[in-house]
Amino acid sequence: MANHSRIITSVNKRIFFDESGKSDDYPVLMGGVSIPESIYSKNDFSNLNGIRTHWSDFTRKDDLKILITTLSKFYQVVNINVINYNYQAVLEDSVQKFQDESLAKNFANKTIYAKFPERIFYGLLRNNPQHMFIRADVSIEESNEYNTSLVKSVVENDLNVQSIYRGESFLINNVELKPKGVDVGLEMTDLVLGIMRTIIKNSRTTNRNKRKNKFIINLFKNEDFVYKLFSERVRLYEWNQNTSLRQIDFNEYLEAFINSNNDLWYE
Repeated sequence: MANHSRIITSVNKRIFFDESGKSDDYPVLMGGVSIPESIYSKNDFSNLNGIRTHWSDFTRKDDLKILITTLSKFYQVVNINVINYNYQAVLEDSVQKFQDESLAKNFANKTIYAKFPERIFYGLLRNNPQHMFIRADVSIEESNEYNTSLVKSVVENDLNVQSIYRGESFLINNVELKPKGVDVGLEMTDLVLGIMRTIIKNSRTTNRNKRKNKFIINLFKNEDFVYKLFSERVRLYEWNQNTSLRQIDFNEYLEAFINSNNDLWYE
């Protein structure tokens, strides 16, 4: 159990939460990106506030590149925790139990937006050294695509309870819902999840897919820190009607993606 009288170092962190993908289009990724406040307060980040991009639109590629290369420059202190889940599998399991589609959908959404975010944030905050205490400010992107108010409630109310119950050395200071384009950390999180989803899907069925793949390959080829961010700082878990989340080595997806798109490397 954490002994606060012996804490020597207090670290402030910013954590950003978002989701990538729609419920009827597997895979859907939910994830958090953690950055020390001392890093996030640098001009490298504050000068980028106001940039508004979205990986699914794949426009303003120069801005996309600036966002991901800026984040990657500090990859050694960035942590990324992501869950890849199958919404339809969650819903089917719920329907079997409740035999009522409306009730089943309600409980499926509660399962996803209560339990999964808790695991994402807890994974970013737990197991600190005994002489270190983490204080975290959380930003969640407002969205009509998923239940952001439930996520906010879980983070505000449940994480600090978990910290006390499990004897962990962290505190959630503040949780905010923010619209798109306000906080560059949320733009970066959207981009990280979008790139990860593209790598996992590894599709070349359309010219748009191929352009996205080419963009990622060029980043890996020309920006070494970007590859390190995804190969060294990502913890990926998957859920598909499993009894528990299963940890996956994201490097397996990276290697498959690079191998499938090796021709783009030499264009």
